[in-house]
Amino acid sequence: MIFKKINNFFKHFCSIAVILLLFAGCEDDFISNDASITKSVEDDYFSLSLTVSEDIVSKYEDIKIDVQIVRKMEHADLGSRVLGDWKVTQEVSGTDTLKFTDSDSTIGAATELESGTTGDSTWSITRQGSVYTDSARTITYTFSNDYTFSYRKSVVYTDSTITTTDTSYTWSSGSSNTFSKDTTAATDSVVTTRSGEWSYTSETAQLSFKFLDVVGGESDSGAVSFDTELATIPIGAYMVFSGAGKSITFEKTGTETGFDLPDEASSTNLYVSAHAGYIYVQNSSTGAAYKSFSIDLGTAKNSMADVTCFFQTTSSSETEGYISASYSDLEVSIPIYIQ
Repeated sequence: MIFKKINNFFKHFCSIAVILLLFAGCEDDFISNDASITKSVEDDYFSLSLTVSEDIVSKYEDIKIDVQIVRKMEHADLGSRVLGDWKVTQEVSGTDTLKFTDSDSTIGAATELESGTTGDSTWSITRQGSVYTDSARTITYTFSNDYTFSYRKSVVYTDSTITTTDTSYTWSSGSSNTFSKDTTAATDSVVTTRSGEWSYTSETAQLSFKFLDVVGGESDSGAVSFDTELATIPIGAYMVFSGAGKSITFEKTGTETGFDLPDEASSTNLYVSAHAGYIYVQNSSTGAAYKSFSIDLGTAKNSMADVTCFFQTTSSSETEGYISASYSDLEVSIPIYIQ
C-alpha cells in the first residue's frame, strides 16, 4: 500500500512537471513569435518612432509598418509669452543700476579778453564758457520666433555750450555791467547692435539667451515673471528677468504675428520610404519608393499621430534593404534582410 501511494505521488509529480515544461515552452514560443522591431529618435519638439513587424522577409512578403509622432511640448511652452519687442526700463548689474537719462555740466574758468582805463574809469571784458551734456539711452530686445534675438542700444547726446561775455565798467562814482550770451548746440548719437539665440522653458519659467558676437558666446539665464497671467502678453505689460549676471525689467512695445515651431509649415507631412521594396497603404495596390502622409498633430503637449502602411519586396535580386520614416528634422531607419 505504501509503495502504491508513493508510486501514485511520483506519477502526479511527473505529470505536473511535464505540464509546467510544456507551458514554459509555449511561453517561450509566444515571446519569440513577436519579431517586431522599434527604433525611435527625438529632439526638443517631437519624438518619432518606427516599428516593423519583422526585419527578415521573403520576396513578395509584406511587412507591417507603424509610425508614431508625439509633440513633446506645446506651442506656449516654446516661448510665445517672450516673443516680441521689449524695451529695457531698468537694468541692474551687481550693485550698478544703468542710467537711462544723464546730465552733466562743466563750467570753464573766466578768461579776461580785454581791459583798459578811461579817465577815472576802468573796464574789462571777460568770457566764461559752460558746457551742458544731456544723454538719453534706449535699449530694446526683439525675441523672434526662429529663436534668434536682436539687441539695439541707442544713446543720444545733446551738448549745449554757453559763452558769456561780461563787460564791467568802474568809475569814481560807481560801476556798471553788461552781459551778452552766445549759445551753440550739437546732437550726436551712438547705436550698438548685437544678435544671439534664446530659449524659454515654461515649466521652470527660465529664459536663456546668448550673444554670438564674442568668442564662446556671452550668455545668461534666469527666471522670468510677467505682470499678467495671459498666455499672450499684451503691449505695455512688463517682464522681469532675474539672471546670474544681471536683472532686467522689460516693457513690451511690439508683437510678433504669431509663434510657430521652426519649419512647422513643412513639418505637416510624414514621409515613409524604402529601399529594395515599395511602400503601400492599406487597400491600395499601388506602391512607391516613398509615401507622404499629411499629419494633423495637435498643438497640446503629448499630442500624437499614428500612421500604418506596408512594405513589400520587389523582384530585385538585392538581399538587403531598409525602411525609413522622417518628420521635421527627425529621421529613423531599420535595415531589412531579404531571403
